Amino acid sequence: MSFDWADYLTLAQELSGDKPKVSPSREAKLRSAISRAYYAAHGTGRNHLRAVDNDKTIPSGGEAHQYVINKFIGSSDKDRVGVGSELKRLRADRNKAGYEEGLALAKLEFMVRTDLLLSGLVLTALKSMPPATAPGTGGTAPTGP
Repeated sequence: MSFDWADYLTLAQELSGDKPKVSPSREAKLRSAISRAYYAAHGTGRNHLRAVDNDKTIPSGGEAHQYVINKFIGSSDKDRVGVGSELKRLRADRNKAGYEEGLALAKLEFMVRTDLLLSGLVLTALKSMPPATAPGTGGTAPTGP
């Protein structure tokens, strides 16, 4: 059976505090959770590049998604590459959840569990990640004398 995309409106009503006429479907909640897990990681990664690495070249539109992934994956630092790889996986799952009909609930439930874990790992890694040596270099800043 195809996903009823109108269930997103019911979920949006519930999330906004409005009283929906019916409860949102489990599938709508799972798909939305996958999306939110990705955006938590993407937004935090983008803000890290902007604030910590002082990257002033991040695109403001949809191109920012691939830019952020590429910036981390293109680094010589293994922790940054790991963040980029996880962002790439999270984005692929977000696109599946947002566009593919007919995903089995079991598949969506697995994706949610995995993506919540991956997003948490990205956020944890970014909290302790030092700045890149210079914008565009992809390396890490030197530490100590």
